[in-house]
Amino acid sequence: MDNKISENKRSCNFSKEEYLLVSLVENHKEVIECKKSNITTWKDKEKTWQTIETEFNSSSGRNGYKTVKTLKGKYSNLKKKTKRKFSENKMKITQTGGGCYVPIPVSDIDTTIKDIIGEQIDGLNNTYDSDTNWWRLLCTNTSV
Repeated sequence: MDNKISENKRSCNFSKEEYLLVSLVENHKEVIECKKSNITTWKDKEKTWQTIETEFNSSSGRNGYKTVKTLKGKYSNLKKKTKRKFSENKMKITQTGGGCYVPIPVSDIDTTIKDIIGEQIDGLNNTYDSDTNWWRLLCTNTSV
């Protein structure tokens, strides 16, 4: 039992390093966010994550070594949180009752991740949908 505890040692928390991770992913977003799933793409993604690991660990300073698995997990969690924030804001815009619309605060990291994954949050544009223009107008004019 003691061996398992020592193997699962916690590393240091991410703090300001989230900005560094997101900026490194942004530099390699074409490879990391590619939706293809063939052997070539997987190998390219692994090489890219190895590059990000090297750049991250050389730039992060004294906060400990982060593995590819840790960096992928952190980026995945940041993406999930960003998607959740934007979807909750989208839901709250059209809710009725309960007073005025109060948006959930969105950080710089969230907006950067939104720029990276774009269509995963906003969805695809449909020129034949009559609600599309109304919805886009409503989402951009949140100061009401």
